[in-house]
Amino acid sequence: PRMILLDLKMPEMDGFELISEMRKTKEWASIPMVVITAMELNREDHLRLNEAKVAVFQKGNYSKTELLDEIRKSIGYLK
Repeated sequence: PRMILLDLKMPEMDGFELISEMRKTKEWASIPMVVITAMELNREDHLRLNEAKVAVFQKGNYSKTELLDEIRKSIGYLK
């Protein structure tokens, strides 16, 4: 995929686990990821997501335009 949009809470594995596994695989490591979550993220969570180069949007704290701009930037439509 050109990018992955995900929530951190998923039924089989959490988003942190998915991100970690994807970043370990050379072919998947550079796929941009955007997280949309309602979870309260602590400092450690933010650091983990920053290190993995994942954009994070807290549900309800962004506009549709902000999210679309991030998606466009992630897939190379905006620089």
